[in-house]
Amino acid sequence: MLFPSLVVDNFFEEPKKIIDFSKKLSFKYDGVSPGIRSQLIHEIDYTFYNWINNKILSLLYPNDIDSITYTANAQFQKISPNLKYVNWIHADTSAQITAILYLSKDGDVGTSLFKNKSFKDSLNQKIKYTYFENPNIKDEKYLSQLENEYKKNKSNFEETLKVNGIYNRLFLFDSWNYHGAHKFVSSKKDSERLTYIVFFNDIYSKNKQLQYPIPTMRRMTY
Repeated sequence: MLFPSLVVDNFFEEPKKIIDFSKKLSFKYDGVSPGIRSQLIHEIDYTFYNWINNKILSLLYPNDIDSITYTANAQFQKISPNLKYVNWIHADTSAQITAILYLSKDGDVGTSLFKNKSFKDSLNQKIKYTYFENPNIKDEKYLSQLENEYKKNKSNFEETLKVNGIYNRLFLFDSWNYHGAHKFVSSKKDSERLTYIVFFNDIYSKNKQLQYPIPTMRRMTY
């Protein structure tokens, strides 16, 4: 892995304003993620998008933040409670860094990191995407296949780090780490797992790619 895992509490000074902003946005299913997501934030409010991204990147590169340029995708995501098959373990290999901001007060909305135990990757992606789009599906044959795939996915990994989704907490980690959301359970029907997710790609300072923190640390000698 190239980047460390970081947990920062009280990330926003006024998190309610962030939540209020999310309530003004429209959400829809994106075809590959559980729940619904907003439009890409840089297309809606670039100043808001850039402010949060720089705030996150300053945790890794505090001395370079004034000269940093980057590419990233950011969206709000909402997931309903008590869904059985939404917390699949996966890696986001199209990105470099994943940052999740937890904006819910109800239920366990956190994330865990995992290691692969057998290096098998035979997951039927289509079957989980069908469930994401229609979590109330009743087809028994499909649900049996879904259950088998879900169990295979879970049995192939071992949890290495558990991060509770405390309100206004940031969890940053290397996108190539295997990870999965915790099961979100709530007795409140109108409850939702609200997060703000950023996927960072290339990060530069004055047109030069910045050092990777973990490889740099490992080259340090006495």
